[in-house]
Amino acid sequence: MSLVLFENVNAYVDTDTFFCQHIAKPADGDYCKASMRIIDRRTCKVEVIREFRATYGEGRGREFMLAKEVFTFADIDLNRVKPVLDTQKHTARLKFEGDVEIFRHEGYQYSFDLDGKGNYSACRVNGVPQSVPEDECVRRGTQTRSTSTTMSLLFNGGVYQEAIQAVDELQHVYCPIVALKL
Repeated sequence: MSLVLFENVNAYVDTDTFFCQHIAKPADGDYCKASMRIIDRRTCKVEVIREFRATYGEGRGREFMLAKEVFTFADIDLNRVKPVLDTQKHTARLKFEGDVEIFRHEGYQYSFDLDGKGNYSACRVNGVPQSVPEDECVRRGTQTRSTSTTMSLLFNGGVYQEAIQAVDELQHVYCPIVALKL
């Protein structure tokens, strides 16, 4: 599962460090944490939570992110996987599909511009500062819980075939009960 979700078979060993290794935390109160846990072994249902608060631009901005995602590998129909290859970028986007929910997401992501004292001064939307109150900025960046029978994951070109093989092995060895119904 860690190969499929993080392109690294060892990511489950220390998900926190794996995800946070490139997140700078220069200001007091900045943090980064991540976790990956199995919710239901029978269906290979995995919850991945990634969260950070990071100050950037020598204190001129701050970004907040929380992504809580649940993946159900047993319900993926591998016969319907559609890879989209980008040979220039050496990537492959895999579109996974199922007949029932295979993906759930909720969370938030928003950025602030900060004044010289480190207080909120503007909301960043698509990289452009907007003069809206702080609570409105948070509201705009908050995503309600959504579920889907499809999900798309991006891989470097050399890993996507391994990802499909990993899902296939999960379904046949660890969570075949639901997968066999497809």
